[in-house]
Amino acid sequence: MNQNELKFKEFIGIVGRGEKRAKPLSFEAARDAMGMILDGIADPEQRGAFLLACRIRGEDPAEMAGFVAAMQDRFTPLRSECSNVISIGHPYDGREDTFIMGAGAAVLAASAGAHVVLHAAGRVPSKHAPGVADVLQALGLPVHLGPADASGFLNAHGFVHVDTRQFMPSWNDQLEIREKIGLRLPFSSAEKLLDPALCGNVIAGIAHGPYLAKMSGALQHLKVPRGLIVQGMEGSCDLSPQHATRVAEISGEAISEIAVDPKALGIEPMLDVRSIGADPQVCAALTRDAFDLKSDERSRGAAEAIALNAAVILWRAGLSADVESGLEKARAVLKSGAPADLLSALKQ
Repeated sequence: MNQNELKFKEFIGIVGRGEKRAKPLSFEAARDAMGMILDGIADPEQRGAFLLACRIRGEDPAEMAGFVAAMQDRFTPLRSECSNVISIGHPYDGREDTFIMGAGAAVLAASAGAHVVLHAAGRVPSKHAPGVADVLQALGLPVHLGPADASGFLNAHGFVHVDTRQFMPSWNDQLEIREKIGLRLPFSSAEKLLDPALCGNVIAGIAHGPYLAKMSGALQHLKVPRGLIVQGMEGSCDLSPQHATRVAEISGEAISEIAVDPKALGIEPMLDVRSIGADPQVCAALTRDAFDLKSDERSRGAAEAIALNAAVILWRAGLSADVESGLEKARAVLKSGAPADLLSALKQ
């Protein structure tokens, strides 16, 4: 074995020793291991063994933070002069069953003064399902912006969707093994915690309750000043307009958990998000209807659902004191017609 193989063998020995003896990697070891994978240094067989061992054992907050740091080290950052910038990481592998509100929420929040950076990379394993990018594309907006034009777009419009493949080509090189294994691997959590603009303010979604602590702990290890982990619909950042959503708030060294209850905020569940589904064209059409202030129950329900999610962005961007005041602001901006105007301005 060469030196790189011997080094990576040590990483496998830590994470792959079985149910009772396996341990998580330290932050620095995880950063090194993921760095070797992304740089193409890790032996292919060792890479596969390592990723599966991590999958079976489950991630640890410090280990996950190390994986994120390795990705961030290789990510070309946006250069933004904007304030109130927030990075939002929806699941890269998309959604299958529920109304995708993240696109409309980002546009509405940008209309209210936030600067929103969404990031993804097309339909990714294992689901290959539609995501926020597909809805934005159905709305006629650019979604595959790279380093040459993303920063200018954000500075001009207060909103941008960046293509991770263009900002971190080594991430793209891992898609083949993700496809072959067909399971959720450490990339899936880490990529959602990326901060393309290095703004120190991150929102990411999770599906399973235990990851609320794991991912908020990872942001804490990364010393991200502000963050929010949302146990949203299908692992996204989208809060349900029908049921309370668990979120973990990171503010400096403190982590606190709250529940955002739409009923307590005065939102009537006029829209069954599962009846809409995740078809991008359907989600885009309903988003347009909400922005155009159509008065039918379905459109009004969509408007309330999008406003709720925009309210959370405004709160975490520091533009409102809490979700309740953020919702009031989002509703007012929606009624002003500004999101519909921004949508028209952003079209390709």
